[in-house]
Amino acid sequence: MRKKVTVIIVTIVVAGIAVFTNHLQKPLSMIRNDILWQTPLGTEMDEVIEVVERGARLKGWEIRGISHNMGYVNYSIRIPDWPDITASGHPVIGEKSIRVYLGKRLFFWHITASWGFDKDGKLIDVYIREILH
Repeated sequence: MRKKVTVIIVTIVVAGIAVFTNHLQKPLSMIRNDILWQTPLGTEMDEVIEVVERGARLKGWEIRGISHNMGYVNYSIRIPDWPDITASGHPVIGEKSIRVYLGKRLFFWHITASWGFDKDGKLIDVYIREILH
C-alpha cells in the first residue's frame, strides 16, 4: 500500500513539473511576448525564417506554411470594413506570412503562431492561436 502511495505521489510531482516547465503553459499573451522578443516588429522575413527553423530544430516546432503572397487569417477578431477579409469576416493580416505549430498544452490544446509581413517583408504582427483538438 505504501509503495502505491509513493508511486502516485511521484507521478503527480513529475506530471506537475512537466506542465509547469512547458513554456506553452503561459497565457497566450506571454507566449506572444516571448515570440516578439525573439522576432521584434520590423524584423525581415528571412530572419524570422531562421528563428523558426532554429525553433524547429531545438524546440520541435513544425513549420506549417511560408507564403510570399498571402498574409495570415486572424480568427480572434472580425472587422467588417477591413480591406482584405475572409468570407467569415476575419481579417487577413499582412501581404506575406509564416505559420508554425509550436506544440500542445494540457493534452488537447494546440498552439500555433503566425507572423504577418508587409509587402517589403518587414514583420508587422504576430498572432498566437490556441485550438482544441
